[in-house]
Amino acid sequence: MRWNFEGYDLKFIQRNRISDVSDHVYTYIYKFYSPVTGFHYIINADYHNENVFAIKFYCKRDRKMLNKYSKIVNKGRCW
Repeated sequence: MRWNFEGYDLKFIQRNRISDVSDHVYTYIYKFYSPVTGFHYIINADYHNENVFAIKFYCKRDRKMLNKYSKIVNKGRCW
């Protein structure tokens, strides 16, 4: 399958080291702006042992909400 979409410019924000006893080692944080939806998005890429990443993103306007990862922005698509 080919995508005819260039994607968005990701901007690196920071890397947070995790100091608990879980397999979660650190989190990379990025952001991007979608001109399609008109919103800024934050991406958390959680690195775990055994080279496993968990990618989560949310709309910046929802950053203080507990359910920020499951909110729908109702713009019809995520890109």
